[in-house]
Amino acid sequence: MMYFQKCVCFILFMSLFLGSLFALFEGSNLKMIKIKKMQQNKTIGIISESYSIENNSSVLNTSLNVKHGTNRIIRNNDSDSNVSYKINDFLREQARRQRHVHASCKQLEIRSSHPKLLRHSLLNLFADRQHHLTFCPVYKSASTSWLITLLQLNDRWNGVGELPRLQSILKKTFSGIYKFDDEALSESSNRFIVVRHPFERLVSCYRDKFEFAKKGYYYRKYGENMVKSYRVISKLQRNNKNTLSKNVILYRDSKAFKVDTELPESLKYNPYANPIGPTFAEFTSSVLDSTHEDEHWKPMYKYCSLCRIDYNFILKFENLYSESQTFIDHLKYTSVLKTRWDNPTKGGSTSGDRTCEYFKQISIDAVKRLIEKYNNDLLLFQYLPDKYIECAKK
Repeated sequence: MMYFQKCVCFILFMSLFLGSLFALFEGSNLKMIKIKKMQQNKTIGIISESYSIENNSSVLNTSLNVKHGTNRIIRNNDSDSNVSYKINDFLREQARRQRHVHASCKQLEIRSSHPKLLRHSLLNLFADRQHHLTFCPVYKSASTSWLITLLQLNDRWNGVGELPRLQSILKKTFSGIYKFDDEALSESSNRFIVVRHPFERLVSCYRDKFEFAKKGYYYRKYGENMVKSYRVISKLQRNNKNTLSKNVILYRDSKAFKVDTELPESLKYNPYANPIGPTFAEFTSSVLDSTHEDEHWKPMYKYCSLCRIDYNFILKFENLYSESQTFIDHLKYTSVLKTRWDNPTKGGSTSGDRTCEYFKQISIDAVKRLIEKYNNDLLLFQYLPDKYIECAKK
C-alpha cells in the first residue's frame, strides 16, 4: 500500500514538473514569435497592424508574376532604404491606378471595337520578350524616350544619330503581337504605358507637327487641308484658292523657308500664308470634325486598347522622371538604364500654363467638344478639364 502511494505521488510530481516546463517553454516561444513579428512589421514599414492595401494584405497584388520580382513589397534590407520606400509607394499607386481603370471600364461600359480594329491595336505594341516588358507608346507622351530605353536594354541603340531609323530598328529588334492570348500580354510580362493629360498632349502635337508648318510631311498630309477647310478668305480669293495654296506649298518646300525671317513680298497678301500652317483653332476644328484619327491625337484608350489589355504599370507624363526612375529601380535595371527625354517639342515642354495659352485661341464650345471626344481618357486617368474651360475664349 505504501509502495502504491509513493508511485502515485511520484507520478503527480512528474506531471506537475513537466507541465510547468511545457508552460514555460510555450510562453517563451510565443514571446519570441511576437517579438519577431513586431520586428518584421517594423522592417516592412507598416504604419499600423490594421493597415493594408486591400483586404488587409501586406503584399501588393498588381497582377504581376512573382518570378519576375514584381508581386511583392520591397523590404528595407536593401542597401538604400529610401529607394525601397519609393518603390513601395510606387507599387501601391500603380495598384490603385490599375483598379481605377478596371472599375472605370466597367462603369463607362466601353465596348471592344470592331475585331479587325481591335487586332490592329495590337500592332501598336512593342514586346521585349527577353526582359518580359510590353509597351504601348502613346505618341506625345514620352514614347520615343521609352522606345529608346527598350533598345538600350537590348544593346541596340548607338545614339541620337539613329533617331531617323528608330522605327526600322524597333521592327528588327522586337517581335510583333498578333493575338490577345500572346504571352507578352499575360501575367508573366510587365505591361506598361505612359499617359498624359489629353489636352496637353494635343497642344504638344500641334506645336511639334503643325505650328508654323515646321514639319513638311505633316503640312502636306494634314496641314494644307486644315488651312483650306477652315481659314476664312474673301470670295474673290476663293476663286483663286488653288493657286494661292500652291504658291504657299512651293515656298514651304523651298530652302528660303528655313532661312527667311519674314514672308516674301509675293506671299504677304496670301491668306494661306498668314500664318503658314494651321492655327490652333483650325487644327482643333479638324481634329473634332475628321473621322480620321492620327496616332498623335487619337484617344489613348483606343490606341492602346485600355479596356481590353490589362496594363499593370500606368506611368504619368506629369511625373515622368520620378516615376520612370522608380519603375527602372523596381525592375532592377538601375545600373544599365537612366531616365531620359528624347525628341522633346522645340521651344520647351508643353506645360499646363502653356496649354492654357493655346486654349485661349478657341471657344468654350470647342473645349466642350474636346472634353466629349477625350472624355474616356479624362476619366480613366483621372485628369480634370476645368482649368482649360476657364482658359477658353469667353
